[in-house]
Amino acid sequence: MKLTTFTDEELVSSIKSLVANECGCLVSILKHLAEFENRKLADRKGFPSLFDYCVRELHYAHGEAARRIRAARAADKYPIFYRLLERGSLSLTAVSTLEPHLKWSNSRKLIRSSIGLSTREIEALVASLTPSPAAPAERIRYLAVDPPVAPPAVDALFAPAVEPAPSPVAEGAPITNAARRVQFSFTADESLLRDVERAKELSRHKWPGGKLEDVFAGAIKLLLEKIDPDIRNRRKERARRLAAGGRSRNIPQDVKNEVWRRDGGRCAFKAGDGRVCGARVNLEFDHILPWALGGASGESANVRLLCRAHNDLEARRIFGGATIDAAVARREGALRRGVKI
Repeated sequence: MKLTTFTDEELVSSIKSLVANECGCLVSILKHLAEFENRKLADRKGFPSLFDYCVRELHYAHGEAARRIRAARAADKYPIFYRLLERGSLSLTAVSTLEPHLKWSNSRKLIRSSIGLSTREIEALVASLTPSPAAPAERIRYLAVDPPVAPPAVDALFAPAVEPAPSPVAEGAPITNAARRVQFSFTADESLLRDVERAKELSRHKWPGGKLEDVFAGAIKLLLEKIDPDIRNRRKERARRLAAGGRSRNIPQDVKNEVWRRDGGRCAFKAGDGRVCGARVNLEFDHILPWALGGASGESANVRLLCRAHNDLEARRIFGGATIDAAVARREGALRRGVKI
């Protein structure tokens, strides 16, 4: 099978068929694992547990083995999971997350409530089943260099996975440059979690890794820009110099606001068949007529919201792939050298 010979429609049809087969194959694997455990075949084959067999004999990673075993146990007891997995109504991760919390008294309601939820929403659902522990006190502390992380126990399925915390700097010890990492610890209500997840979505183009450190640092900088007089004065001075210099690539905030409202906070790219992308993550403001070709930054009619993938696609269409690849390489090289661009 040479995929490069496929038409777009053939490739779409093929991948949908493969995903359907994948779901069916997953269900078959879970049924095999359940029967394997019921027969205690792992013991008879010389393995201390089914988990150990999956890791050492089937070569699953630890997390993959744990999720499949939990899901196999859940589906063996509640066969409806087989149908939900085969249809794609629940994911393997969702079923393995639910498994420890399922009882005959709550199974029907819990399963029904989980259909269509994200992993994060299912975690919140199962967390609501147990009383919340007392919130720990807020704290900020300097950390030493992280110690080596010991490999997890072979049968990690039957022990909680706890990552060792970085060692705190000994009291009175000098803080070296290598040790200047700080740990922040606090608890918050669920509304902050929703805001953080939304911020991660909107800033994915800037911080693709979605690290909380980057998101919170960005939020603090935005707050300081609003309340710090020194920063406001520097911003006004930059604006004055820019006004004297003329044309700018930077899109004014009022234009961004207007474009965001117009495009509904979604990618406005329209494919050849009329389908609008509509993505809400990795969004970027794009000059329809590129700034390098004389396009204006101060006119909303020349600005649109595009996701990163479609912004890149349009740039390659206009400037060519080689030009964009070279620009990306220059940017990445500058970032590695610590040069602000």
